[in-house]
Amino acid sequence: MRTWKAVALAVLLAGCVTKVGTIDPQFRLGESDTSIVVGRMEAVRALDSRSGDLNKILKGTMVLTVVHEALDKTYEIKTADSAFGSDFYVALPPGRYRITKWSNSALESRLRGWFEVPPRRVVYIGTLRWSDRGPGFLSRTGRWTLHDDAEEVSARFRARFPAVDERITRSLIFSSPERGVSASP
Repeated sequence: MRTWKAVALAVLLAGCVTKVGTIDPQFRLGESDTSIVVGRMEAVRALDSRSGDLNKILKGTMVLTVVHEALDKTYEIKTADSAFGSDFYVALPPGRYRITKWSNSALESRLRGWFEVPPRRVVYIGTLRWSDRGPGFLSRTGRWTLHDDAEEVSARFRARFPAVDERITRSLIFSSPERGVSASP
C-alpha cells in the first residue's frame, strides 16, 4: 500500500507546473540567482487571412510554457495584459529553457525553441508573433515568427519598473538545441 501511495505522489508532483506572472513592482535582483525575463507575445491576423472576426479567439492573456532543462521543471509564463499583444516580465531561475507551447483561452500551439537565462540579470528573449491565416482542414493555419523589438519592450519595462536599474541584455530565442548563445547587450 505504501508503494502505491509513493508512486501516486510522485506522479502528481511530476505533473506540477509553476505559473509565473508579472513581477512585483518592488522586485529586486541580487537576493538570489533569479533573473527577470522580458519579452512579448502577439497574435495578429495575417493579411491573407481567410477568417472573419478574430477578436474572440486571438485577444486575451497569452501563456508560454517552458521547461527548465537542468531542473526538468515546467513554467507557464503569462503576459502582463489581456490583448492581441502583450509583454511579459517574469522572474525565473538561471538556466536553459525549452519552449514547448503557446496558448490563450481559445487556441494552443506547440512550439520548439530555446533560450538562456544568466544569473541575476534582466534579459530580453524576443517577441513571438503568431500571424493567423484562418481555419485549415483540421486546425488553424498561420505562422510563428521571432522579432527583436528590444528597444520598445525595454522602454515599457523601464516605465513600469523604474526601480529596476540593471541593464537589459538580449538572450534571443534560438531554434536549434545545439545552438547555445550567451546574453549580450
